[in-house]
Amino acid sequence: MRYIFLAVIVSVLFITSCNVINPAEDVPTYVYLDSINFKINEPLKEGSASQKITSAWVYFNNDLVGAFELPCRVPVLGINGGTVRVAPGVTYAGLSQENQYAFFEGDTFTIAPTEVGKVVHHVPTVTYTSETKFPFKEDFETGNSFQSLTDLETDTTIVRTDDKANVFEGGGSGYIVVDASHPTSENISNKGFPIKQGSAFVELNYKCNTSFQVGLITNYNGALIPQYLGGVKAREGWNKIYIDLSTFTSSYPTTQYFLIIKTGLDDGLTNGYVLLDNIKVLTY
Repeated sequence: MRYIFLAVIVSVLFITSCNVINPAEDVPTYVYLDSINFKINEPLKEGSASQKITSAWVYFNNDLVGAFELPCRVPVLGINGGTVRVAPGVTYAGLSQENQYAFFEGDTFTIAPTEVGKVVHHVPTVTYTSETKFPFKEDFETGNSFQSLTDLETDTTIVRTDDKANVFEGGGSGYIVVDASHPTSENISNKGFPIKQGSAFVELNYKCNTSFQVGLITNYNGALIPQYLGGVKAREGWNKIYIDLSTFTSSYPTTQYFLIIKTGLDDGLTNGYVLLDNIKVLTY
């Protein structure tokens, strides 16, 4: 009887020691993200749903797993499943690395215990945050909020076009044409708008065969201060760009800013064009 009892004790100790030496390991679950959808909640306020989301910042149970270019397969560890949050990323003008965009609300979903160890396919849907403000927006659907910044006869200006071949979406786009007789175009929004200190960006869709620049101008202590903040190279197909305005607004804090857009003929060109759409200034 004593030996049977001893054998039981030895067996229990052996099993316990095995569990200590070889504890249960987390089995990786793979989250597959092919793309990220963007949804507009208030079309009149927020404008177009066009975005260029190229990366995902993935969090598992509030811990950052990493930043991944889309599409991606992301490993997460948790024997009981957990909560995944996906924050969308974009590439800022002039930079090559991906960045989380402050004006996007991320997507959250749950990995169930029954999904642990499997490949979980998910298509996140994200929106603008509810706190995002749009002090300036021009989609060229019914008009044109720009005028020439100069009085030069050789300058051209942004005009509205409804030619379907030149319209990105909807009924109209902005159109700039430059040539040998009119080699430059410098434009300004016809109304000023406030930008609070902190994150501030301009988004726009564009297509062009010559480069152009986007910036701000303001009256600071009695002096007009213009500064171009993002340069855009020629691109045959429609593209989306995000330009950071906060360096200018933090250096020149005022109550009113104007958007400026400038283009000219690149070397070797005799005719150039810039098409613009869905221009938005975003702030909090």
